[in-house]
Order: sequence, then C-alpha cells, then structure tokens
Amino acid sequence: MDRLALLQFALLLLAVPLQYFILTKWSSKDIEQTQAVNKLTNQINQIIHYLSPNTWLNWMLSFVIEIPLGFNPLLHKRTWRRGIESPATEVYFVREKYGYFATSPNIRSPRSEYVKFHVGQVIRHKLYGYRAVIIGWDEIASAPDEWLDEHHQGHPEYRTQPNYSVLLDTRDRRTHKTYIPQEHIEVIKNTKIVNAQLSDYFTFFDGSQYIMQQWLQEQYPHD
Repeated sequence: MDRLALLQFALLLLAVPLQYFILTKWSSKDIEQTQAVNKLTNQINQIIHYLSPNTWLNWMLSFVIEIPLGFNPLLHKRTWRRGIESPATEVYFVREKYGYFATSPNIRSPRSEYVKFHVGQVIRHKLYGYRAVIIGWDEIASAPDEWLDEHHQGHPEYRTQPNYSVLLDTRDRRTHKTYIPQEHIEVIKNTKIVNAQLSDYFTFFDGSQYIMQQWLQEQYPHD
C-alpha cells in the first residue's frame, strides 16, 4: 500500500470515532446529527480529493493549456462566430464584477418553483447537442444587455426564464463555460463530462450527477 492510499485509509478510519462522537454528544436531534455527519463526510472527501495526483494534473492542464486556449479567439473561431452562446472570454471579463452569468454570491434560498434543474445535473443542449454540467442558475437571465441582444435575438422570452451557467464537455466544445435558457436543457443520466475545471465546483460523480463542493452547496442549499 503506497503512502497516499495509507493516508486515505487512515482518514476513513478516523471518520468512524468522529461519527460516533457526533451521534452521541453533538445533539439529540436527528436532523442536526445528519447535517453534522454529512458535513464531516464532505470535508473528508474534499481532503482525499485534494490529495489525488489527478487533481494536481487537471489543475496544471487547466492553467498551462486549456485556459489560454479558451481565451484565444483565433484558435477557436467557431466559439466566436456570431450566434454561438457565451464565448468564454465574455463570461470571464464581466462575471465577477457584476455577478453576471449566475455568479452572484447571493444564496439561492428560497428556491424558485420556476427553476426546473439543479446544480450538478448533467445536461444536453437541445439545439446544439453538446453535453455539460450545471454550475449555477439565475431565476431570470443576468447578463449585459449587449450580450443578451446578440445571443437571444428574436427570443425575448429567454430573458424572463431561468438561465443556467454550465461547464461544457470539452470533447464537444473547446470553450469551458456557457450560459443557456431553461427551455434548451434536457437532463441526461449516467454521463460524465470532460472538463479540467470540474474539481473547482464538484467533489465527485455519484453515477447520476456531480456532488457540489461545500462552498457551492452553501450557495445553492436546496439543489
């Protein structure tokens, strides 16, 4: 057994007495005990995830290769053709300052009944066919007016319905992220996507959907 496997095994063993302590000492309420155990489990999974060589490899690929490619319109002319949704650079330039493209830090609670899909679900675009995973949503479109005018031409209804930020499968599109209206989404099952930024948002894939990192779960507590 190598050192990494031994460390992972030790962390899992440590979880047993901690879980017992929570169940007997933490609280007498079942729901609070469950929340405490889930939080502990997520934290242990995150530690194991960060110790994985694949995590470091994916980070290096994203930093050295894939992110620069996503910012170069000359290398990916399809992404920059008028009418293609949400070029990566447009998202990066404005998302942090204004909270556009589902990047607002506001906690999405209570959850709107009009939002049909959840963070972590794997989807396919009904028109363009690419696969992706949802990383955020807005109850109505949140993007610069110029972007909406260009990408929602002839469809004013896209502005007033939930819109979703997604990580694209880079086998289908080379750009990393896009932003799409709800009516273009269909959920697909038992499908993993390929994207170097997955570990920024999710801890693992459970066979049905991706499980959120703790910071993302806190932002979308009902997803």
